Amino acid sequence: MWFNQSLTHQFAFDHTVEAYTDARLRFDLSLVEAMADAADLFPGDRVYEVGAGSGQLTDSLLAFGLEVTANEPAPGMRGRLRARLADRVRIDPDTFETAAIPDGTFSAVFAANSFHWIDPAIAFEKAHRILEPGGALGLVWNFSFLQPDAQGRLNASAFASHDELMHDPGLGIDAFSEVMASGRALIAASGRFTPTWWDWRTLTRRLSLDEYANLTVSYASTAAEPPEVREALRCAIHADLGGLGLETVEITDHVYAVVARARTEP
Repeated sequence: MWFNQSLTHQFAFDHTVEAYTDARLRFDLSLVEAMADAADLFPGDRVYEVGAGSGQLTDSLLAFGLEVTANEPAPGMRGRLRARLADRVRIDPDTFETAAIPDGTFSAVFAANSFHWIDPAIAFEKAHRILEPGGALGLVWNFSFLQPDAQGRLNASAFASHDELMHDPGLGIDAFSEVMASGRALIAASGRFTPTWWDWRTLTRRLSLDEYANLTVSYASTAAEPPEVREALRCAIHADLGGLGLETVEITDHVYAVVARARTEP
């Protein structure tokens, strides 16, 4: 885990709400069950979700039976979340940094693909403060990899002017394990939490070319580009992958989750 050095693209996802909702991985109930077990959570417990997006983790938190307050400051994402789940969650429209949340209110704080967007000077202290004694912080990220032949073709063409989308076609989970280990050290160094459980799981899914193009433009760096740049990238992806004779592509998602328990003493 890491914190972004710049929060410039924090709300860029609002430019691609439809694409984000269509193609981003939705975290399944089995992951929430494992995290809830590690956090000693039970149905009916109150939890706060930071940066809920359009509900990629929220659905499974609700399916487990948790009472969810979903924080989403981006208007477009919040609108989609409200349209889907307003009758089942309380929605907090403020940024986590500015939200007025009473101390000791929640049994856990969750965040999926979002905690790195929080100001690090505030993130751990505030998460700790709004938790009940002995509460937990549950963080999730996923890293999506395209099948190697398709990644290689895109590196050579469609991604040539998008450095952030280019990577070694053979890149896998090992590239991120060290980063996540340093993230656990960062959590511990905060003095507020002790990581007690973490897990990697690998999933595969098959996306149409439209869905894969949506996934690509939903990343912060591309979502922040002007609409005409995103549309040109979509067209280039279709041309490159269609040139390989592909109608669908395989995505491998490496999902990382960590649960850290709140310290009761400094």
